[in-house]
Amino acid sequence: MQANELKALLTRTHDVAFEFAHVEVEIRQHRSERGIYCPSNLIRGTVVKNGQPWVERRVISACGDQEYLIDRKSGVLMEIDPENIPSQRYKIVSNRFYAIKQDGKRFDNPYPHSEVVNRNGKKYIHLITSRKAIYASWGEYELAMAHRDKQEEESNARRDRIYTTLATIMGIKREELNTSEFKNMWGILGGTTNRVDYDYVKGDWMPEAERHIVDIIQIPVDQAEKILNMLTDEQKSQL
Repeated sequence: MQANELKALLTRTHDVAFEFAHVEVEIRQHRSERGIYCPSNLIRGTVVKNGQPWVERRVISACGDQEYLIDRKSGVLMEIDPENIPSQRYKIVSNRFYAIKQDGKRFDNPYPHSEVVNRNGKKYIHLITSRKAIYASWGEYELAMAHRDKQEEESNARRDRIYTTLATIMGIKREELNTSEFKNMWGILGGTTNRVDYDYVKGDWMPEAERHIVDIIQIPVDQAEKILNMLTDEQKSQL
């Protein structure tokens, strides 16, 4: 986030959700008309100091390779509980903090702009990151992730109902739909998703709370007749 945004956030809380990256890693927050995209897998941390000094090492000449030291004051000092970081990504060795490679081994050198501090018998990671790595307060982020998880669960449940229906119509086991032979059966049967928002019986638009999504499957008439013959009179009256 921008400097004024972080300043406003810190008036309410220092407990934030941020992308675990040191201050020299370029962070791009995708902004659009809908605001900033909220990524998954952010880390919980506490802002210790906004405006933390740090030293950048940079080659400033296009004609040489001499490294120069540039003093900065734009960092944000974060404190992170190691328990909030996935164990497969980082490791603490002898009070040094290391990133883990894809092969599971740690890098030879400690992670830049980081150190391990001991307080009351417990180790914490101090990391200098950039303002752009901070996305929201941790409380807001938890709510956003809970909402996203709920939407995914509802989507998976609806997809499972569709596949169970397909399996019943086709007379096969539910597990068989996961095979390559039936992979595109939803499209073959003309599957569509429609939003129901008009009551044709009453001849009027439905209240917002009653509008819903339905999934439609096209099946042959003879197959539909077979299914109807399997239903009781009470079940048929509900169609």
